[in-house]
Amino acid sequence: MTTVSYKDLSIEDMTFTTPERIGNSYMCNLYHDDSLVYVQTPILEVSNVNISDDEDDNYIEITSDNKQFIDFLLEMEENCVKSTFDNSSDWFKKDIPYEAIDNMYKEKDIDMYEEENKYLTKFRLPVLNNKVQCNIFNKDKEIIDISELNEKNIIMILHFKGLKILKDSFYLDCYINQIKVID
Repeated sequence: MTTVSYKDLSIEDMTFTTPERIGNSYMCNLYHDDSLVYVQTPILEVSNVNISDDEDDNYIEITSDNKQFIDFLLEMEENCVKSTFDNSSDWFKKDIPYEAIDNMYKEKDIDMYEEENKYLTKFRLPVLNNKVQCNIFNKDKEIIDISELNEKNIIMILHFKGLKILKDSFYLDCYINQIKVID
């Protein structure tokens, strides 16, 4: 596994595989230079941690004043729509208008607090049977519990897995691979 800083990743060099059926959805894996895409974030502040019985409702909510990182996330999403449009005839055996693809794409929620010049967004936590499936370390490299993260500064390694395509929508499937508490 090679991890790259978000600053050093060339989005133009990313490629998606042809969609493969997985259960009720399809998946297009994302690669950068023939490697899976693992990205190191800048320092982010945890504002909330949510663990739930609902698999789709497990996340870490973060705030950041790092506009470069937020722009990276938005460019990743824009690339998803563009790549889907560019590959639609190969993937879906028909041309789909750009506007239709853009309307089907579920964007990451990113809110801006102008008075503080901060952004708020969420990242999916991998959870199985109410147990977080990623390592969480303190500054001494000791494994700690997720409950110790609220209001801490962290750096994460994110796995941008690829496009998850559902019946009426699609999105960039991204989850947290590892967390390190900075303070």
